[in-house]
Amino acid sequence: MARIVQDACAGIELTPSNEVLLFSVCYAAVASMKAHSCPWILDSDHDTAIQDCKQAVSHGLRRANFIKSQSLPALQAAVLFLLCHRVGGDTRLVWAETAVVIRVAQAHGVHRDGQNFALPPFETEMRRRLWWHICLLDMLSSGDQGVDTQIRPEMFDTRFPSNVDDDDIGLHLTDQPSPKTGFTTTTICIMNCQVMKEILWPCQGGYSDMSTQDREDFVTVLGKSIHAQYIDHFNLDIPIHWTVATIVRLQLSKAWLATHFQSRDLDVKVFRHDDRVFEVAIELVQFSYLLQTNEGTSQWSWLCKSYKEWHVVAFILSELCLRPLSPETDHAWDVVTKMYGLWQQDMRTDALLRRPLDRLMARTASLRAARQGRNIQTSYSGEALSGASFGMDDGDSNWLEVPELFSGLDWLAGSLF
Repeated sequence: MARIVQDACAGIELTPSNEVLLFSVCYAAVASMKAHSCPWILDSDHDTAIQDCKQAVSHGLRRANFIKSQSLPALQAAVLFLLCHRVGGDTRLVWAETAVVIRVAQAHGVHRDGQNFALPPFETEMRRRLWWHICLLDMLSSGDQGVDTQIRPEMFDTRFPSNVDDDDIGLHLTDQPSPKTGFTTTTICIMNCQVMKEILWPCQGGYSDMSTQDREDFVTVLGKSIHAQYIDHFNLDIPIHWTVATIVRLQLSKAWLATHFQSRDLDVKVFRHDDRVFEVAIELVQFSYLLQTNEGTSQWSWLCKSYKEWHVVAFILSELCLRPLSPETDHAWDVVTKMYGLWQQDMRTDALLRRPLDRLMARTASLRAARQGRNIQTSYSGEALSGASFGMDDGDSNWLEVPELFSGLDWLAGSLF
């Protein structure tokens, strides 16, 4: 990528594939930029800059003949663009376009591991990174629509990328790079992919046939393994290390909750009023909100927003419809309204899942109001919920140092807080 930027700065004409990859990197830079930073960095407002970069990527993909091209940079550009665009764009369109990306990747043979064909080490490593980011894109975009992933494990044999930094690989490689211990630029991809491979694709290892307790134990063992292999070697005083560790830990917590959500009919009554499950769900949503809004992690808030806790919020709301008024349910209501308000700030995204969630929010509010003996006329919008509070200052940097706020997430080995 550095060479492409150097060539562009030197006025050297880029190939269409390299040009669109450069445009896609520019789009990612703008998408991850705070709106208030755009005018003095780019001399343009954020929405205009996003639209300009989006148009450049769209035209660039056409010039590169993306679907028929055999150039990996064009495919890399499309994947990077869609990963960033789903955060603030049309998620249904991203989901549909992801299907095209998967087919193009298969046409490139990226779903087959490069070592099977004696490809050079650098190319093998780059193909692994590309394929597994496509798998993550498929997981995230499918989750936005509430459907199964399009990719299944029997469709490919591409191995995980190596846990190495970008500077550790290059065209000079003669052997596959030796994995590092601890944090690298690839670690978040590897950890998320391990969770996806072991939990989301349940046909492997009989996970789908396990009892609720066995699933819970399986997720716990997986979490401990990821901690031992990666997170235990992080320096959690470094913000990006802490952010990555927390993102993955929240994903594991969500997988743990899913073991209860997916219980068979005979098991449903066991967890419907399980205070432990309810507590973990509340704390997961609360911590996810703080991760997205706190100043200490603001540099990566755009990334954190790509992980949405739709089903967890829906579970909390359904529990609030059944549970009596209490300080615990009042706190839970504050938590979900705060997160819901954050989602409502961007009306362009997630319309498919928002409509049933809107109805569930309205039903819960109505039931709570009836129990309190009052009438409500509530419009669920970001403005209406802007006053909701957790009883703490969202800008208070000390929240990272208060472990008792999130005691319910200590089911996993070790404390991150």
